[in-house]
Amino acid sequence: MKYQEVFFPKIKKITGYLDLELDMDKFKIIEISQRHILLRKFISCCRTPDCSPFHQNNPDLVPDTIEDFMKGDYFQKQLSNIGGSVTSKRGILEGIHMIKKIKNEDLKHELLKLFAELQKECEGNYLVVITKLKKNDYDGKKQALKSILLHEIIHVLLNLNNISFAKQNPDFWEYDEGLVTYLEHWVNGRLDDLQVSPDETNKTKYIYISKAIYFKNKLEYINSPEMRLKYICGLTHNFFKE
Repeated sequence: MKYQEVFFPKIKKITGYLDLELDMDKFKIIEISQRHILLRKFISCCRTPDCSPFHQNNPDLVPDTIEDFMKGDYFQKQLSNIGGSVTSKRGILEGIHMIKKIKNEDLKHELLKLFAELQKECEGNYLVVITKLKKNDYDGKKQALKSILLHEIIHVLLNLNNISFAKQNPDFWEYDEGLVTYLEHWVNGRLDDLQVSPDETNKTKYIYISKAIYFKNKLEYINSPEMRLKYICGLTHNFFKE
């Protein structure tokens, strides 16, 4: 997969929509196993409903609960799926510090080796990791992986332009995901698909979509890129004091 061909035209369109800039030298994309995608996500103290019941949003609990997470239904089911995430130099260093507290020596060794590789690959500000597909999975999952890659690159675009709700308060991570999900639907011409099903049982999906609808309702009547950016930046710096 030629990554730049996958995401660059759509990202360029988003930069125009929000008056943003993207420096291609400030991030890199690499492929790792789905197992490692999931474990890196947990080590970062991810706050989604899939992870938070284990560490209760407390980073200090991550080393003691990671094996329970690995035994859980979410981890086991997702091993055969695909995913992606974004990390940074600081995030990698914090992860290494966390891993050293894991009591399972085999798991600790595995993850220290992984994070040493991530540290080596993170040449710019951010590192995007996506699932490395097996040959027999490639044709069936490549389209879904392209969607995941676009989602993660939008995260990078926003971070590089200092747009982050979680930096103000980790509890606001939902709005970062909502904004990314909104922009993903907008650039794909699928805003009409942003609807919350009343019988939605996937809590994470519900959060992403419901918060994307929040931004759809806020931005659809703002006509200029400069004003859209000003509005979003106003939220990130003074959240809900509109």
